Amino acid sequence: MRAARIAVGGIAGGLLAAIVLASAGRLLGWSMPPWSSDAETLFERAIAWGKAVAALAPPAIVAALAIAFTCAVVFEFVSGRGGAWRGSIVGLCFGVGGAALAGLLPWLAWYFDYVYLPLVSPLGPHDATWMLASIAVAGVAAGAVAGACYGTPLRDITPEPSVRFREIYRRATR
Repeated sequence: MRAARIAVGGIAGGLLAAIVLASAGRLLGWSMPPWSSDAETLFERAIAWGKAVAALAPPAIVAALAIAFTCAVVFEFVSGRGGAWRGSIVGLCFGVGGAALAGLLPWLAWYFDYVYLPLVSPLGPHDATWMLASIAVAGVAAGAVAGACYGTPLRDITPEPSVRFREIYRRATR
């Protein structure tokens, strides 16, 4: 496997995923850090968006490195083919899994007696499905970048036939 391409694809995919999540948080009006701010001017909003990207980048890069490594394993040992489309499929699997995990967090917080829950609704006053969809989209974006950076696999997984067929007795043609 190509470790340098896995690292480059994971870092680039993680940065793109952080940008996607920061933009989605701004557009949907999430009231939880790092998206919450009372910025009024365009410059203040740009600075707040940059802070959100900087806060989301480390966990997004770690998740995208996992996606890139999984893409490499799938490309090398399962499919034998690589690319952005196949990487986006792997990223979609990770994104849907991450969205399911994020959807279960409030249920898990019940066991801690709501001690760690914020006072305001973190997902905004609207439907939380958009946040879960944005996590899945961030996974697809990270997978597509990781798949494109990895490229074609090193080996061909089609096996060499160990036996060649030869006809011993030729058919008699009449």
